Amino acid sequence: MGVFEIGSYVMYGNHGVCTIAELRTEDFSGESKQYYILEPKDERAMTIYVPTDAPALLAQMRPLLTEQEIGALIASLQEEDTAEWIADHKARAEYFSQVLREGDRRRMLEMIRLIWTRRRAQAALGKKLYQADEHAFAKAERLLYGEFAVVLGIEHDEVVDYIRTHMASQGVGA
Repeated sequence: MGVFEIGSYVMYGNHGVCTIAELRTEDFSGESKQYYILEPKDERAMTIYVPTDAPALLAQMRPLLTEQEIGALIASLQEEDTAEWIADHKARAEYFSQVLREGDRRRMLEMIRLIWTRRRAQAALGKKLYQADEHAFAKAERLLYGEFAVVLGIEHDEVVDYIRTHMASQGVGA
């Protein structure tokens, strides 16, 4: 497991982009341990303590993508979309939860595209998505677009336009 620098950004689980505020020793249960102190960018009132001797928790701390990695991820959207809508809403909710838990950015982007496409199709029929689908969509957008915004130095609400512009410059339909 790599060592993270104080003041740098990381993705942490479903909390999104966090600043590593400090590395300090705390005694929470009668035993002194070192902790990374994380401050989520979108949850200012929250502080997350990640023990340095807990591999499963440390694995949730992932470096942010680079600008080049974001470009490659967006470019991958031109590949044929193989994701299919899961008809059973419980199985679909579990699948979306798994994608969000694992934090795989490509799968999250595919999930966003899948839900967005389904939302448009449902709207054309005068219908709406299940609330759980909307919730998964919002969470994936918050995580992925939050990371993109920090890396690219843009506002969260500018990310969709960035993706469309990037795709158009590569000749990919947006």
